[in-house]
Amino acid sequence: SAIFGLVVSELTPAQRRAFNLSSGGVIIDDVLDGPAKNAGILPGEVIVMIRNHRVLGVADFQDQLNKLPQNVPAALLVQDSSGSRWITLRLTN
Repeated sequence: SAIFGLVVSELTPAQRRAFNLSSGGVIIDDVLDGPAKNAGILPGEVIVMIRNHRVLGVADFQDQLNKLPQNVPAALLVQDSSGSRWITLRLTN
C-alpha cells in the first residue's frame, strides 16, 4: 500500500533536467486519499528529502518511510516547477 497515499517512481533524465536535480528524488505519479492529499501534495511534484535525508530513489524512499515512527511528524521537501517547500506529514494507524 502507498504510505501517506503517495505513489512514486524514478525520475527520467528529462524530468531531472526540468527540476534541475543532478541525482536522487522521486516523482509523484498519484496521490491517494490520505495525509499527502490533505497537505496539498500533487502528482507531478518531486520529493527530494525526508527529514534530513536526501531521497536517492524509489527503494530508498520506501525504506525511509518504513522507518518513520507512528504519530511522529515527518517533514518532506517537495519540489514543483515554481520551487520547493517543506510539508509535514504524520503517519497514523
